[in-house]
Amino acid sequence: MMNKRILSYVVPLFISATTAFGQSFYMLGKTQMNFQSSASGPVAMANMPYMGNCSAPTAATLTPPGLPGTALIFNSSKSDYELSGVYATKAALDAARPNGSYRISGSGIATATVNMGSDIYPVTPQVTNGTWQNNVLVVDPTQSYTINLNNFATYATGGIGGYEDLKITSEGGSDNMTLEQTYCTIAGVGATVSQTPFTSYVIPARALTAGQPYRLVVSYYGISSYDTTTIPGAGVVGMYQSTLIVYIVARTSTSITPPVIAAQPGNQAVGAGSPAQFLPTVTFNGSTSVPSNTSVFWYFIDPRFGAGIVGGGTKYTFAGTPCSLQVNSVAAADVGSYYLEVINGGGVAITSNVSLSIVTNPPAITAQPAASQSVNAGANVTLSVTATGAATYQWRLDGSNVAGATNATLLLSNIGTTQEGSYTVVATNGLGSVTSNAANVAVSVNSSLYNISSRAYIGTGPYQNLVAGFYTNGSGTKYVVVRGIGPNLAIVAPTLAGQTLANPKLTLFNGSAAVLATNSAWGGGTTLTNAFASVYATPLQPSSNDTAAFMSVPAGNGIGYTTQIDGLNNGSGVALVEVYDYDSYVGAPASRLINISSRAVVGTGNQSLVAGFYVIGSGSQTLLIRAVGPALAATPALNGLTLAKPTLTLYDASGNVIATNAGWGTAPVPGNSATAAGIQQATTTIMNGVYASVIAPGSNDCAMVVTLPTGNGAAGYTAQVSSADSTTGLALVEVYNVP
Repeated sequence: MMNKRILSYVVPLFISATTAFGQSFYMLGKTQMNFQSSASGPVAMANMPYMGNCSAPTAATLTPPGLPGTALIFNSSKSDYELSGVYATKAALDAARPNGSYRISGSGIATATVNMGSDIYPVTPQVTNGTWQNNVLVVDPTQSYTINLNNFATYATGGIGGYEDLKITSEGGSDNMTLEQTYCTIAGVGATVSQTPFTSYVIPARALTAGQPYRLVVSYYGISSYDTTTIPGAGVVGMYQSTLIVYIVARTSTSITPPVIAAQPGNQAVGAGSPAQFLPTVTFNGSTSVPSNTSVFWYFIDPRFGAGIVGGGTKYTFAGTPCSLQVNSVAAADVGSYYLEVINGGGVAITSNVSLSIVTNPPAITAQPAASQSVNAGANVTLSVTATGAATYQWRLDGSNVAGATNATLLLSNIGTTQEGSYTVVATNGLGSVTSNAANVAVSVNSSLYNISSRAYIGTGPYQNLVAGFYTNGSGTKYVVVRGIGPNLAIVAPTLAGQTLANPKLTLFNGSAAVLATNSAWGGGTTLTNAFASVYATPLQPSSNDTAAFMSVPAGNGIGYTTQIDGLNNGSGVALVEVYDYDSYVGAPASRLINISSRAVVGTGNQSLVAGFYVIGSGSQTLLIRAVGPALAATPALNGLTLAKPTLTLYDASGNVIATNAGWGTAPVPGNSATAAGIQQATTTIMNGVYASVIAPGSNDCAMVVTLPTGNGAAGYTAQVSSADSTTGLALVEVYNVP
């Protein structure tokens, strides 16, 4: 079953002094929150990175330095008075809760001061050992396990003391386990007194239940002031806190599918008394069905008290889509931020914060986006709108939603030709919506595609050759240089020595499959040598068996050609096919290459299909790049011979990954390349626009749309097709100009 925690209001991510010190305290604190999800260390949590908190056992007024006094609010779930706030940055926290001397006063209590005179945030702790997967630390529950911690060098060196608290609690499931250890430099606060913090903690064997998740919270305080005499029977303390949150899963022999946030919930702005719905999409190996032993927790970040788990009574409804939340009859006390945590024995997933507000009118646009812009491909374009009362925004291009464009500002980085058109934005709240004026964006291109060189393994069976196709546009004729390289590969790439095709055979066909040229050894002629030099092709040994042809062919829309490389006398080995647009190197041609492709058998290791290509001109060029495997089976003769699961990877000239795709229905994943490339998901509309063959929605065929810079001259890139599952089969790599 799916577990939904139903608890009264708590503050799970902040351990207040009232709880941690085990006695009555008036406490003022500043906290920075961190979440560690891998061995590389913690990152600041998006949900609540900074928090200011004041709590007291009785009614009191807090007066910050230089600001008016504010009455603390009674928190019925904890039976104390609190005033909290969550801030996106430290600067925002300091503006609302400046450093200095705070005054706490109230009826029947003595006035006390709390010194927050300097930032003494401790360095955030970090777990330094263990096995991590899917954002969780995996522990063997049958063995004792030592958690090692670091970053305690500043323990008790700032302010007047230090305090450290570690707690492990059940996050879901049937067990109800709590493990805790605390150290402090000051006596009388319910912790072991020590001037040295503990840097490890041992989880006893069988303390955790196999397959169950747990939450580890390490809180590390720098105490700025401590007073036990001003207010009888109660301490007054000020402190700075760094908190680390780690999710732990007890290993099990059963594989558990982890949750993935496939779509974030949206902000909500509704009328008072109306319901508000948060509808994220959470998937488990692609399915939205929630597996058993999965816990779903919604948190409310109350502007007054901080974060707590929602549930209970009639206020919240969890029915409807999986992992959804409905806040019923929204009132002022419900206004704040919400986020979702989904956790099971496979891992944890947490949404970003979304807001809930109350509005009295539909949204209204007060500043429209710029009416029109004309830019070159590769430029950055910013569109923005200002609207009052808007909960959500959705940008549209020519009437269709732009995926992920849900903010008031839309940034189109390294814009491509597929992104030109008419943009509008729809601002919405619970009382209605409004659409902005249109902003028209035109994109100019001053570059083109002009060569491809594809490397693959050539075998002896049917369709084991290497085939390169290209299409032209424009008019007149086009001079091309085509080459089939075997022996020379071992010279330019010594690691391939002994693996290359010894005797390649080159054949050039037109669109009607008529043979235009053949060659089985290029011969070292002057005409070919000069043509190689003109297109900057690697020189060939005059007596080698490498092949080449240089000729003029008719050009025009829809006119295509095929270069085929076979092994002479049934030879096999690694070979390279090259096609050069000669005209683009020596002048301004009346026609250009608009589509280049290569087909070969893809295996493992050096038997991947590697296609290098160049773009020439100024600015950037938008290209559709595809790796087609399953779709080739539509040709009856190829059925059963195709690559089942290709992976497409695009590299820059330095060998760094620009993007990867494994299934065109998903967005390409950016890599580590510093190239200023625009990366988009391929669509059927874009493919149809360049007359690419049909590939089925949801297939394992790969595709991406990229806008690549030419470097104001020429720039080279490499598209590699490899096998995702170590099987072998025919695949096609394609590169299209997208006008």
